Amino acid sequence: MTLPRMAGQNMASHDPEHPGRWRRTTCNRITGRATRHFMDAPAAVPWQDEAYVRSQPCPDEGASIFGFARRTTPPGPASIAEFLARPGEDRCHPFGHETMKACRNCLLPEAAPGADLDASGLCRPCREHQPADRLRAETLRQAREADLDGAIAAARGTGAYDCLVPLSGGKDSVYLIHKLKNELGLRVLAHTTDIDIGEVAWANIRRAVDKLDVEHVVYRPSQDFYRRLFRWLLMNQEARGAVHTISYIYAPLFEGNALKLATDLGIPLVLAGYSPGQPVPERMEYEFPRLAISEVDWTPPELQASGEFGPEDLARFWNPHRYPSGTRFPRYLAPYHAWKYDQDEVMKQVVRLGLIASTKHASPVFSNYPINWLLMYSDLKNFGYNPYAPEFS
Repeated sequence: MTLPRMAGQNMASHDPEHPGRWRRTTCNRITGRATRHFMDAPAAVPWQDEAYVRSQPCPDEGASIFGFARRTTPPGPASIAEFLARPGEDRCHPFGHETMKACRNCLLPEAAPGADLDASGLCRPCREHQPADRLRAETLRQAREADLDGAIAAARGTGAYDCLVPLSGGKDSVYLIHKLKNELGLRVLAHTTDIDIGEVAWANIRRAVDKLDVEHVVYRPSQDFYRRLFRWLLMNQEARGAVHTISYIYAPLFEGNALKLATDLGIPLVLAGYSPGQPVPERMEYEFPRLAISEVDWTPPELQASGEFGPEDLARFWNPHRYPSGTRFPRYLAPYHAWKYDQDEVMKQVVRLGLIASTKHASPVFSNYPINWLLMYSDLKNFGYNPYAPEFS
């Protein structure tokens, strides 16, 4: 089955308030933003290999009901009405459900844990949000920014490199290197763990490294280990689904690789391109706790207990106890949690500066890890909503 394109989907339905016209909503499933348009009822729509998405009228206009649909019959012009009237077997629904209700304010899916939509279509987080929350968040951001400024000042000039930046090929890590090197004057070492990086991301990496003129270390670990790891994790998913199961075993591996290289080279800071909301707060908010780096073995207990992975496999995870007493470990910070962050502006800047070839290449839809599509599809089918929706709501 071909997965539908996730970046921008068109949803068309009869507009009950304007007879003879159709209401079309364009929904960006990465940012969660929706734009509504009106158009004359078309006689036909051209078939594409991707999915059409329909929007059905519902009592509360803000709580839209979405459903994916994909052509499985021979191509040929058909009216939108004919298409939407086709029997269920002519359509497939990666959400696992034909309809999905979402918060009318933030688009948090009803199926997401804690959504608890009320009769008006508002989710619980929106109902409980207080204006003071924004003030507290800004106060916290400013405190983090001051800490980051101090950390950068303390690191500057202490070794061959002032900081190490994990470079994934996404817009955020690319722009972070630019800001650190060209605006703050830091000596940056870029580092990439070569696992499941797609062609677009590699093109972004090569272009950015050349344009920014930074040194770049690529670590390509055993592919056999990752194949066995992904297979075992997919077959032994935890209750929160595929994205959580894979990401929160996989991410500590490349985070640990960055920590190892920084420790070995005496680099005082690892600065990661995590945007606000990444990763989940229980793992990290602005900084990995220093004790988590200096005292905690990151080897997942479930992998140790499985009997499927030997000592060499498990040694790939970060374990500070392998280092001599007195070893100085780097701090691991997320500058975008301290600076004011605007995703759209970052996308524009990396293209304007020539660091990434196009807005398309800057989009996480095209630069993210290819396995992420499989993980999202699994969670969409099993839980009924995009697992990244809460992050962007």
